[in-house]
Amino acid sequence: MINGCVDIDTVLPEFQAALKDAGIDDIIACKQEQLDAWLASNNG
Repeated sequence: MINGCVDIDTVLPEFQAALKDAGIDDIIACKQEQLDAWLASNNG
């Protein structure tokens, strides 16, 4: 994908589905919680 060697319209949805199947949404939510906590403790 990075080098343009594949059809992005085909490969990108497959890649995104694989990320979702692997739990990317949980990882993003956890990272957001960590960022929110850090901002709360370092915002003034």
